[in-house]
Amino acid sequence: MLDKKYLRRVALYIFGSLLAIGMTAYIGYHLWQSVTREIETVPAVSQSFSVTAEYDAWVFRDEVLITSEVADSGTVVPSVRDGERVSKSSSVAGVYPTVSHDKITELETVRSQIRLLEGRHTSTVGGDLGIGEVMLSMNSSVKNGELSDSSELASRLVALAAARATGGGNTVAVIETLRAKEAELLASFGGAAGNVYTPYSGWYYNGFDGYESIFTSDVVKGISPSALEELLNTEPVSVNGGAGRVVRTHKWYIAANMTSSHGASFEEGDTTSITLTGIADPLELTVESVVNGAENKTAVVFSCGIIPEGYDVDRHLTVDFTLKEVTGFGVPKEAVRMQDGVTGVYTYNGVLVKFRKIDIIAEYDDMYIAAVRKNESTVALTEPPAESTDTGDVAETAEPKPQDPVGEGTGRTDFDWLEENEFIVVKGKALYNGRVIG
Repeated sequence: MLDKKYLRRVALYIFGSLLAIGMTAYIGYHLWQSVTREIETVPAVSQSFSVTAEYDAWVFRDEVLITSEVADSGTVVPSVRDGERVSKSSSVAGVYPTVSHDKITELETVRSQIRLLEGRHTSTVGGDLGIGEVMLSMNSSVKNGELSDSSELASRLVALAAARATGGGNTVAVIETLRAKEAELLASFGGAAGNVYTPYSGWYYNGFDGYESIFTSDVVKGISPSALEELLNTEPVSVNGGAGRVVRTHKWYIAANMTSSHGASFEEGDTTSITLTGIADPLELTVESVVNGAENKTAVVFSCGIIPEGYDVDRHLTVDFTLKEVTGFGVPKEAVRMQDGVTGVYTYNGVLVKFRKIDIIAEYDDMYIAAVRKNESTVALTEPPAESTDTGDVAETAEPKPQDPVGEGTGRTDFDWLEENEFIVVKGKALYNGRVIG
């Protein structure tokens, strides 16, 4: 007869063993879950990137200041919009003696809304696109601290929203309402003390800064870094009776002092484009001159052949210049690792962690751009076989090298390049080449 105490001990032992195995499996499962949950990846997809650099830039134009004897006797109220083409001796503004600044601002807002709606499609789709463009521009203006631009954009948003509220088909009615408001405001100004006439044909602008005779088209061509610095230290001309200005030619210029390395990205005749707040379409520029100077500075001059209608380009601009276009993988900076002196990233295919080397060719915001490189095995599969040069001789072959063990800190430097559609590990713990997870 079996000893009951012995059987009880055996049963307890078996139960304890099963419990220990179960607990081990349970803990192991949750440890595995915690590791895999903490791995975050992004796909390696090759794409084009614009590498840019931000610089202060200055505008040079062939422009003439308009003065009038009656301009100082009241407020100059333009009768044409900024950037409108005018003929010689035409009336461009009236001078009103008792108009408040608030009334002038209100009139400019109404006129801005009219111009915007006249240049827009009457469809709801066109209106929606316009609203989207304005909101993006407003966001950019606020981020850059350009509050005056955001105020103008807010006015545009009001006009587009009003047209959108009519269903898009009644834009004409909205414009007529704004025209009536414009006439009402002008009537409230009373009689004009006099009119302002332009001495030349060209493009009229209400604003002026006293640099019209300093920042000229003739001066900027082939300007050196030191000459540009000297101009920037020049005091503006004092203006009496100023009533606006007229730009005489459609070609104008932008000049900036850059570092020599960035200036080397441009050559005479190159074309590029920039985007300015308040202008929907990019402006196409042509490189006019590249002049190297002392202290690692290069003056680069660009020309533009487009006068933005309804928009006055400021004398001083902050511009993101495109230095070059590169194609490669966008690799988050936090994903870049060093292993055995090799720069690369870890990849994860759902089971295996691998280290892939990368060749960083540029920096872009919060990521590096890695060149697209082909591994030897990939080249062998994709390139056609070379023509045979066999002469019948037996060629010597090198003895095969033993494979380095796969792992961290092994001295291995023959890692494969990162390839298209692999998944880059952005976040993960205890990673090393060859680790199996999952």
